[in-house]
Amino acid sequence: MPCKRGAHNARSCFFSQGHRSELKQALHLCRKGRIVIGPSETASLINHEPANSTSAASVFAQTPCDHLREEVQYRSVDVAVTATEERVLNSLSNAENSSPSPRTLRTVQKSLKIVKEMGPAQAIWTVLPLHHHHNGTTLQGRIQLTSRKINRTFRHCSKAVVFAMTLGPEIDQLIEETQSKNVSRGVVLDRAASIAAEQTVEAFHKKVKQCCGPDMATTHRYSPGYCDWPIDDQKRIASVLPLEKCGIRVGSTSLLQPRKSVTGIIGIGPRGVVTQNGNACKLCGHRYCSFRRKGNI
Repeated sequence: MPCKRGAHNARSCFFSQGHRSELKQALHLCRKGRIVIGPSETASLINHEPANSTSAASVFAQTPCDHLREEVQYRSVDVAVTATEERVLNSLSNAENSSPSPRTLRTVQKSLKIVKEMGPAQAIWTVLPLHHHHNGTTLQGRIQLTSRKINRTFRHCSKAVVFAMTLGPEIDQLIEETQSKNVSRGVVLDRAASIAAEQTVEAFHKKVKQCCGPDMATTHRYSPGYCDWPIDDQKRIASVLPLEKCGIRVGSTSLLQPRKSVTGIIGIGPRGVVTQNGNACKLCGHRYCSFRRKGNI
């Protein structure tokens, strides 16, 4: 878990150009994993436009290696946890249009309150160029994307955001303690935390979309274990990002610890073709998949 002590303002550290001392300081802090952005500053990190320099959209027109020299490979941020009561209730319901009991509603509300009070999620991310070859697509020319569908979906993209996000180990411990005392409450808390992780990543994805500019668009986000992307490729994500900086590790079975953690990639390319081709579900024959996303981006 990155140390918040001595964390510096991301606007000056990451986006002020021409200030050698600030860049040197940013490089030093990044190496130690100590640049942490609070929830109120997350938008500034992604959307801030530096004076006498590039626009916010052009942050995604170059890799972090180009933007802050080769030493800076990633950015760390704290992301405010987002979760809605409706999504949790829908995930718990077995019947359409069914109304939750007052007891269930109270349990869900209490669980969401607990999850949000655990503090912000921690995320780490980078932007890497995509290279397209006759046998598929690679990240930065080195890491092969092994999913056939994602290869086809990303064929019009020039770069990808590679990210990891976690709610931290504390929520895992609390879920176990709650389940040992009251199984049903533990199940609801576990589901609330899962929905919170998913919706928080969705909020991060929206920030990326806002940054792309009018002529660029993003694909859907994809994670190992979904679509036809083998879960073993969590290790490929770990080879790109220093996951330990936000407390994530890949287990022997390729599952992430802490459990409420997500890794993935988001393709970026010209708006027209990406809007039409950025949904890998259009290539899939599993019509009744519960994770299926319909239509264009």
